[in-house]
Amino acid sequence: MVGANLPNDAVGSTTAVQGQIVLAGGTVQAEQSRFTVDLSTLQSDDSRRDNYVRRSSLETTRFPTAEFVLREVRGLATPLPVSGPAQFQLAGDLTVHGVTSSVVWDTTAIFTTDGTTGTAGGATGKAATSFPFSQFGMQIPRVFVVVSLEDNIRLELDFRLARAG
Repeated sequence: MVGANLPNDAVGSTTAVQGQIVLAGGTVQAEQSRFTVDLSTLQSDDSRRDNYVRRSSLETTRFPTAEFVLREVRGLATPLPVSGPAQFQLAGDLTVHGVTSSVVWDTTAIFTTDGTTGTAGGATGKAATSFPFSQFGMQIPRVFVVVSLEDNIRLELDFRLARAG
């Protein structure tokens, strides 16, 4: 670990995320409100770490995707804001490594108006959640060159949503 700044976060990222949130009368339509991530595309600053995580922790050959099904939006006004900032939570079921568990994402967003019509446009923001490896049946990675590793996975999603219809 000579030359390494400690503590250090291992950060993997991907743009291989697809999904949508569908609301009807302020109620989440869970059968349509889901996001899927292609875990085989996660990349960090170290290809050896990426290969280890895909092969040993996430086992992406057996479990290539993670999926979040939204069940509830907490603390967001209805009707949705036309513009301005908002803080709220997204609660639902996350499936990783073949295990489904409930999680809550703390979310901040900025709602924007359509510049042409002046009506509600969409939102950009960030959602974050964290949990221990064991919540999804995964072992903490054990590699001889790593001094120690926290039992915490933090997920962050930067998003841009557009209103449909």
